[in-house]
Amino acid sequence: MYCLDANYVKGSLFKIKYNLVRGSEKLNNTNNQQHAELNANDTNNLTNELDATDIAIAKARSILEKLSRDPETVRLAELRAKQLRDEISMMDGAKEEGRAVEKREIAKRALIKGADISFIADITELSVDQIMNIRNKIFNK
Repeated sequence: MYCLDANYVKGSLFKIKYNLVRGSEKLNNTNNQQHAELNANDTNNLTNELDATDIAIAKARSILEKLSRDPETVRLAELRAKQLRDEISMMDGAKEEGRAVEKREIAKRALIKGADISFIADITELSVDQIMNIRNKIFNK
């Protein structure tokens, strides 16, 4: 059975932690340096190597360069991007409206069951005035 001195254990743990931190710092410095060198010097070389190793990438890059120089193609791409943004905006608006309708339906069912108005307001996040309007529509038909 081994008996370890507490100071020996603390010292060993400190050395391990120190070496981990130093190793991490060295790795970060190396990665940062390599990253800067890649960005500064090798971006073109890397793309050329990719083009040379994969003909499909080279062909796609060539087509993309040609299309990006054509004003009509650029205009059509911008129109398509705008259309996609508009569709996303419409869907987001429809989702919000659906949530609002669902909240009103929950409030209506809760009022019919006799739930307290402040409780319904807390649960549905509707204002008390909105809930009162729903209540008036239900019970004043």
